[in-house]
Amino acid sequence: MHLQGKNFTFDSRLSGDDQRVSADVIASCHQCGKPCDTHTNCSNKLCHVLFIQCEDCRAKYSGACSEVCEEVSLLPKEEQQKIAHAISEQVGEASPSVWKDRLVEGQR
Repeated sequence: MHLQGKNFTFDSRLSGDDQRVSADVIASCHQCGKPCDTHTNCSNKLCHVLFIQCEDCRAKYSGACSEVCEEVSLLPKEEQQKIAHAISEQVGEASPSVWKDRLVEGQR
C-alpha cells in the first residue's frame, strides 16, 4: 500500500507540512478549487467548520469559509456575542451549517 498526501491529526497540527507522507496533493480548496491540502477551521467562532483552504483564499477571506463568516469574524467581539446569543435563542445548540443559515437570513 502506497500512502499519498498528508496525514490528518485531530489536534492543533491538523494537516501541516510535518504531516506530509508524499508530495501528492489529493484535495482542493473548497472556495476556488485550486489543488490544496491544508485543513483549517473557519475564523468565525460561531461557525468554526473544518475545511480545506489555499493560501490565496485564506488571505482573501481572512481565514473564513465564506463572505458571511468573514464579515462576522471581523466584527467587534461584543457584536459577535450579540449574534451568538440571538441565534442560540432561536435554534439552541446547532451544527455550523445551521448557524451559518441563520447568519445569512439575518443579513437579508
